[in-house]
Amino acid sequence: MRKLVTVFITVAASLFAACILSACAMPYHAVLLSDVEAWIDPEFAASHKTAGISGEPADPSFPAERTFLVTEEAELQEIFREEIAVTVDFSAEMLVVYTFTTPENMAEAYLKSATREGQQLKLGYDTPVRFGVGDSSAPKQHWFLFKLDRLDVTSAVVYEAD
Repeated sequence: MRKLVTVFITVAASLFAACILSACAMPYHAVLLSDVEAWIDPEFAASHKTAGISGEPADPSFPAERTFLVTEEAELQEIFREEIAVTVDFSAEMLVVYTFTTPENMAEAYLKSATREGQQLKLGYDTPVRFGVGDSSAPKQHWFLFKLDRLDVTSAVVYEAD
């Protein structure tokens, strides 16, 4: 009887864990890599600046943010240095590269949502709350990389989720 109860508890715990993990899985197998500045090609970064970067002359033509859908190897090679720590099978996967200006020291961010509305992909992220020394800096351009299943979309919106 004791063995039966142990087996029952083990099976129940396994099913509970599987349900929790599947509920937490992000749609489209989306993942966010939030500290990818070192991977961006310097020439690409220089020609795709965002507004308000500290130490840069003010240029009203610079947007506050930029988003790039990467669905082909040629686009990957244009944006990134020769080697990055992500492999992409463009027949089944795609990337979204997002850059913006922020006064926060954003070493990490977390993907909170990935939804699709027609031809538009919406990606919500959140950052951990940080207090004290090191939680802000002069405004700088930051880069995110989202990897997800290949979708038939024409645009992506990235936003800070509540």
